Amino acid sequence: MIKKFLAVVICFLMIINSGFVYASDYNAMKNAFSLYRWSDLDRLVREDSSFFDLLWDECTIKIDETAKVRDIDKNLLGVHILTDTFYDYKKGAIKESYQDVANKMYDVPIFRMGSLGNAVNALKMPEDREVSYILDDIGYEEYEPGIDYSKSGVNLSNSPQVPEKILAALMNNPDAKFIFTIDIKRTYPSETVDFLHFCTDENGTSKWAKLRESWGIENPIDVIGLEMGNELYFMDEEYWTDEEHMQLAIEWYISTCISHAEAIEYEFPDIKIIPSIDGTPTRSGFETWNVPVITSLAPYIDYIAVHKYYTISASIFKVNPSFDRIKEIIKSTGRDIKIALTEHSTWDADGENRLPMKRQSLGALLDVMKFMCALLPQEEFYCANYHNFIDETGWGMIRAGNGTNGVPVISAIGKGFTMLNENYGDSVLLHTVENGSAYTDMNSVNNNLACVVMGKEDGTIKVMLVNDSNTREFGINFELENEYKLTKVSKITAPNEYSYIYGSEASDLFEIQNTNFSDNNTFTSYIVPSCSFVILTLEAK
Repeated sequence: MIKKFLAVVICFLMIINSGFVYASDYNAMKNAFSLYRWSDLDRLVREDSSFFDLLWDECTIKIDETAKVRDIDKNLLGVHILTDTFYDYKKGAIKESYQDVANKMYDVPIFRMGSLGNAVNALKMPEDREVSYILDDIGYEEYEPGIDYSKSGVNLSNSPQVPEKILAALMNNPDAKFIFTIDIKRTYPSETVDFLHFCTDENGTSKWAKLRESWGIENPIDVIGLEMGNELYFMDEEYWTDEEHMQLAIEWYISTCISHAEAIEYEFPDIKIIPSIDGTPTRSGFETWNVPVITSLAPYIDYIAVHKYYTISASIFKVNPSFDRIKEIIKSTGRDIKIALTEHSTWDADGENRLPMKRQSLGALLDVMKFMCALLPQEEFYCANYHNFIDETGWGMIRAGNGTNGVPVISAIGKGFTMLNENYGDSVLLHTVENGSAYTDMNSVNNNLACVVMGKEDGTIKVMLVNDSNTREFGINFELENEYKLTKVSKITAPNEYSYIYGSEASDLFEIQNTNFSDNNTFTSYIVPSCSFVILTLEAK
């Protein structure tokens, strides 16, 4: 009894101190405590102590390295690019400070970006841009292609537009692919076609190619498709209580998308429109909008655009219901339409997680990576674009502001995606988690441990593990058909999920920890620390 009491006291003191000690000291204590927990005494103590359930859990992960769930590519590591933080309008060039940090990031495979104003106006040099107009309270019955919206509006001539964003994206990855969001409320189909000429015409072959070259965009860019407006599923409750308004909105959207699709098809048959679909099944209008839009536009599309924002500690649980229903609607069309997840990130309904300190923390990274664990095995997804690449106050992989003194720095999110990119596989392998605990159940709101197993063509296995508990560690036993050795552990961790709110003064605290191993021991188990994102590299013996 005395030993049990002392064990409980030690655990309690460690929890109390974990947020106040230096990371190195805390890790040393954790390592020592992890060894203790594996002892026979600890097993006896935990058998009748619910307190230890808060600190420790065990499970078995069975991996079938011969069973491939799906092939994967790096399209799932895309981003949405936002803000003009990276552009110096006085010099007419990308800021040098952004150049430095963009080069340190992984090469983003797909950028999704939008533009204010109509497509043609958004391409002009800043000094040549005209007034761009925003629609205010125009009834749905007036939404039709060809309407003149130039009667009133606000000047957006200094807002970041398409070319600046393209330059910023190409600075990170010269071979990046692009999805552009077209504001179809203010852009004629003919202007959408002109926009595609700007992007894809060979150098010197048209006025649009020459305009692109004048921006310093040296070569044509690879356009995947055009998202038809940003979240234009008119979800305001006042509209969905009016059935006539609702139907007019849907009819306007479908007819406008078709007019753009037909204009594009004539000159650019390989570039498709991507309609905007609501991704929240609990919101009124989810069925009323999604069913007619998907089924009516099915002959014109290869992809649909969905946005998903998920709640911390429940991301896995909230992923599937909306996507499952969307997949059913797609299946009813008889066409192989993929989901383009053009925005995703963390979100809390009460706004708490929208605070910069919450979005930029280790906790936010862990939630995003739990979401990626659920996303990677789903073959219906063509791409996923994290929101966003650079931001002054919010979700950005690159952060400039709020403690950084305006100097761009790579955030915890950015480093997490960099680590995933470095350890990315070619396929997802079949695995099962055997444990009765809700903490390892991917469909439970109490889930703490998420896992996905990736394989590479050379036979290497990458085991991605996320533990978002502040207190609980997981002892995992692995079962594989063949024998493997552990050759590398990549890890991002901290004493608790908000230990280090990211800023320039803390830029070294979220470094990726890479540890290489040279022994030939057979790999059988691993202890996943609390508050950690880990990827294990296994090689056949």
